[in-house]
Amino acid sequence: MFRSMYGGAVRDGVIPEYPVLGPTVIQLRGEHDLSSVVSLSETIARTMSIVDVDVVIELSDVTYLSSATIHLILRARDGLQQHARSLTLRSPSPIARRILEVCELDDLIEPNPDDNSKRRTANVAERSCGRGGP
Repeated sequence: MFRSMYGGAVRDGVIPEYPVLGPTVIQLRGEHDLSSVVSLSETIARTMSIVDVDVVIELSDVTYLSSATIHLILRARDGLQQHARSLTLRSPSPIARRILEVCELDDLIEPNPDDNSKRRTANVAERSCGRGGP
């Protein structure tokens, strides 16, 4: 199940043909596997073709992400980058965050302003462990 939000309005799978302010948000809920990837792919493709803004995928209510969904997210990111646009992942659930970390895609996660101090501490720890750069 997913919803798309445009300029504050919520439209289930329908993309309005008018300009919006800010990024387009696609909210995913529940399990996302091979059975949902086609409809999600169509929604992302319509969003990319109609609305000339960045795309945010909201993951707070996701209980499962399959490799097919991860592949779709990567294709969408690459397609948006070709048009100087970006794809970000917002508020992943704990399971979605873990899957993204395992796939080394946690760099796509939108920073949480409340976590600035935690992030700075983590960056220092990464550098001291040799994971991060100078």
